[in-house]
Amino acid sequence: MKGTLIDTTGGKQPMANATVSVTPLAGDSSQAEFTVSDKKGGFSLGGIPVGQYRLLITYEGYEAVDRRFSISDSGAVVDFSTLYMQHADKMLEAVVIQRPPMSIKKDTVEFNAGLFATKPNAVAEDLLKKMPGIVVDNSGNITAQGEAVTRIMVNGKRFFSDDPKLASRNFPPDVIDKIQVFDDLSDQSKFTGIDDGNRVKTINIVTKKNARKGYFGKFIGGDGTNEDYDESINLHRFDGDQQISVLGQANDLNKQNFTPQDIFGTQGGGGGAAAAGAVMAVAAAAA
Repeated sequence: MKGTLIDTTGGKQPMANATVSVTPLAGDSSQAEFTVSDKKGGFSLGGIPVGQYRLLITYEGYEAVDRRFSISDSGAVVDFSTLYMQHADKMLEAVVIQRPPMSIKKDTVEFNAGLFATKPNAVAEDLLKKMPGIVVDNSGNITAQGEAVTRIMVNGKRFFSDDPKLASRNFPPDVIDKIQVFDDLSDQSKFTGIDDGNRVKTINIVTKKNARKGYFGKFIGGDGTNEDYDESINLHRFDGDQQISVLGQANDLNKQNFTPQDIFGTQGGGGGAAAAGAVMAVAAAAA
């Protein structure tokens, strides 16, 4: 399925960064697929199963484009050719408000986490894999908009150290409201107040309001016939600006999700030990 978006005003310029969603007419709406239009207004989605679908294209300040289409078993491409988007400058008698899966606010790309379905017991990493423009490899390294993500924050605060895996592999998607992707200032620029031109590709996890006060987490345990064991704990306590997290793991399988360097590098307090493949960390950060 492909097409091109054109603005009806201003010399019919291409519409870049419009949100394009494809939702099956029958079945769970959480099975929707998303993408964004490129600089030339082009968009495409491949690998769509046979069935009936709804195409919805949204862009802030413009009327949505809504189309129905079918995918047959012939393997043919559905080409919408050129689709025109009009300014929403007239009041409508009836308005249906739809929260888009993705929006762009100045230099920040913001995803609505609730519109990206994940399996039970998933982690934030599984949620990120479903978002257009974000790639997570088998080692957990995250790339957004073609650049490596080196920092993940939670509600605007650093989560443990600057290792993105500590947040992406230990944070449940159930409590996430939005995912924000932007280029943050370097630590040197923040310290001196002088912009040195360096940027850090950053992801900010914004939690749901009801998850900002209370406890959440999980505990996993396993035992084998050869006296092998694997235990881990993931516990978080949020109370307004205060965030306390406990991540722990003990096993004799040589399995390790974070390194001592990550633990000792945390800000706001931390401790750690690594022996026989076991690592435990406790960190607290308060405004």
